[in-house]
Amino acid sequence: MSSFDTQKFLRNNTGSIAIFTVFVLSCSLVAILMAIELSHIFFVKTELNAILNHSLMYTAQHVVMDSYNGKSTDIHHVWENDFRKELQESGFEQDVDDVVRSTSLNIIAGSGKHDYNISATSKYKIPFKIYNAIHQGGHYGYTIMLLTRSVVIDHDFEGIDMMIVLDVSDSMTDHMSWFDFFTNNRTRLYVAKRSINELLNKISLIPDVNNVVRSGMVTFDSSIKQTFPLAWGIKNLQKGIENIKIGMATNSTYALKYAYDTIFSDKELHAHQTKKRSEYKKYIIFVTDGSNTRPQNDIDSLYYCNKAKKEGAMIYAIGIQTTDRANNFLWACSSPNGYHRIEYSKSMYDLFSNIGKDMNKKRLWYNR
Repeated sequence: MSSFDTQKFLRNNTGSIAIFTVFVLSCSLVAILMAIELSHIFFVKTELNAILNHSLMYTAQHVVMDSYNGKSTDIHHVWENDFRKELQESGFEQDVDDVVRSTSLNIIAGSGKHDYNISATSKYKIPFKIYNAIHQGGHYGYTIMLLTRSVVIDHDFEGIDMMIVLDVSDSMTDHMSWFDFFTNNRTRLYVAKRSINELLNKISLIPDVNNVVRSGMVTFDSSIKQTFPLAWGIKNLQKGIENIKIGMATNSTYALKYAYDTIFSDKELHAHQTKKRSEYKKYIIFVTDGSNTRPQNDIDSLYYCNKAKKEGAMIYAIGIQTTDRANNFLWACSSPNGYHRIEYSKSMYDLFSNIGKDMNKKRLWYNR
């Protein structure tokens, strides 16, 4: 009985084994590179689809607003500007022109007074990253087809109540970051005020905003510092922002109680009923840069956060460079997807702008 001589086999077949090994490794490398390219294509396609959807909703807001106000706007220009901005902010700076050129917009009026069928089609060639990098100067890619269509119906029987709860303790006079200190000398309060204005600018796009939206604000330090009662439109709040006074310590309980009591009051219900609206959405936007002075204040504040959420309010809880304790408190206070921690001024401007867009979007029935 003979045994298999491994050494002899390897010695006699070294060349074949080497060729086979190179073949297997080459196939494996190609498979890995293809998997990376396919993952990249899938990611880009998903990201572009989300950007296209978002820009479509922004366009829908303008279409509905123009139909209310009897205006005639170059809607295609509005859409293209927003689409370009969304692409730039999402990392497509080098591909903006190509993506925009490959995308077309179509708007058709529906059967209702403020009903529209809006669609966008994009045929974009996604460049192969790895293949083009190996073949320097290569322009090979994979063409994808994106089709986004929506039926937009203005939800005009529903109003909005929005209360901003703003921390004005003395730490809000600190600089937002070292970058802000050296570049523009902006404090946390300055950034908060400008961010609120970004939010209000987006809310102003809501059709008939002065008869739909009621906005107000309460500021706090160790207690309530100032109140700006809910009023129709956004002009009163825009004026009030310029007159905010700074305080000392931090206790959010009384301000959150004020916000809850205000938006759920019989007075607010009656105010919307006078506009022949039986329903209104309720928003609380809570901004702070630190923990409450005493842990018990967190517990007391959460009582009103939970009460408001249980009764249907949407709470955005935003921490400016906050620590772990404050972050945990804000997360518990917020609605799902409503908690945000901010480190830099631009992030805060973008966040408030997006909150305004979302509030506007949620007034529309949007069916894809």
